[in-house]
Amino acid sequence: MRRILLTLMTVAIFGVVATAQTSTTVQEAEQIDFTIYPNPATDFVVLPQSDQIAQAILYNITGQEVKRFNLANNASRFDVSGVMRGTYLLQFINEAGAILHTTRLTKR
Repeated sequence: MRRILLTLMTVAIFGVVATAQTSTTVQEAEQIDFTIYPNPATDFVVLPQSDQIAQAILYNITGQEVKRFNLANNASRFDVSGVMRGTYLLQFINEAGAILHTTRLTKR
């Protein structure tokens, strides 16, 4: 966490200067290592573990969803043996449905 101190100065109509200070605490996001391995993959892929990642979605090159991995159960190794050979995009999604990161995965 980082604390930020803001100082604001305002001038009133009659020349009176008022100074106000406020402080706020900013919660910094956890740095996530989005490394996946092995890449290229054959039977399985190991995905990163983080409380911020809820799921990972595998898309083919045309944008069709191929497979969805639920990362909420703390598993890290996922089966890709049934996925056809090729290049895919893997998106990491948080609980709110926002995309955290997209990376390429090659399946052999």
